[in-house]
Amino acid sequence: MSDNYHSHPALSASRLKAALTQTPHRYWATYGPNGTPLVPTDPMLQGSLVDCMLLTPDKFQRRYEVLPEGIPLAHKAGKEMKAAAEAAGRELISWSWFETAIAICTILRNDPDAAPLIEHASQSSHFWIDPVAGECRYMPDIEAPGLLVDLKKTAGVSPRCFAAQAWEMAYDVQLAHYAAGHLDRFGSMPERVGFLCYEWAPVPDFGIYWITPDWLAIGEHRRQQAISRVRAYHAESYHPSYGQQNLILPNWAVASDSTADF
Repeated sequence: MSDNYHSHPALSASRLKAALTQTPHRYWATYGPNGTPLVPTDPMLQGSLVDCMLLTPDKFQRRYEVLPEGIPLAHKAGKEMKAAAEAAGRELISWSWFETAIAICTILRNDPDAAPLIEHASQSSHFWIDPVAGECRYMPDIEAPGLLVDLKKTAGVSPRCFAAQAWEMAYDVQLAHYAAGHLDRFGSMPERVGFLCYEWAPVPDFGIYWITPDWLAIGEHRRQQAISRVRAYHAESYHPSYGQQNLILPNWAVASDSTADF
């Protein structure tokens, strides 16, 4: 992936998801003119590692360096290798991360349902002009005319758990944004839109979940809400957090005798 792509001011799915799921204060702290870029967590870095290995394996050696087995990062040799890797513009990963990522990629590449999708690995950026949002961008993981799939690392890969996460994290907004880009790129909406999700484990559970047309339509509605919020945030001078409000008693607190556990 190009750093130029991620620093480009065109509207991305990440900003839309943040506008919908975060407070104005949190959004502005990251995406405002003086915002501090999000520091990737270990789960994010693990997901990026699998993305690279699975979708763009030719870029692996340019992006990563692997710490030899048995050498901890906290060891002097590990620290020296980390400094050398960073000086060369690469990320140093542990042997255990490397082994886990290799195992995940091997399983997905050999799965009869996942393998045909991986053949369409993309990560090719595209820019377009949205009549409401202005300049937009997207970089799909897996794409072909009529096909749009996002690769997701998740702790809850079961259909029920992932559906809840997809809603909470506004993944439907992301796919709606990608679908708009797909329409501009290919001239038609994708017929199949969904996720290839997996666990971070040597023997991971994984699933391919297609998002239904009605959920994608809801995602587009929420995308328009997010676009409106982004426009408002950049037009306003005050970006509040949660502020003052009454705290509502949760339904579960009065569902039964709440004193029974004390």
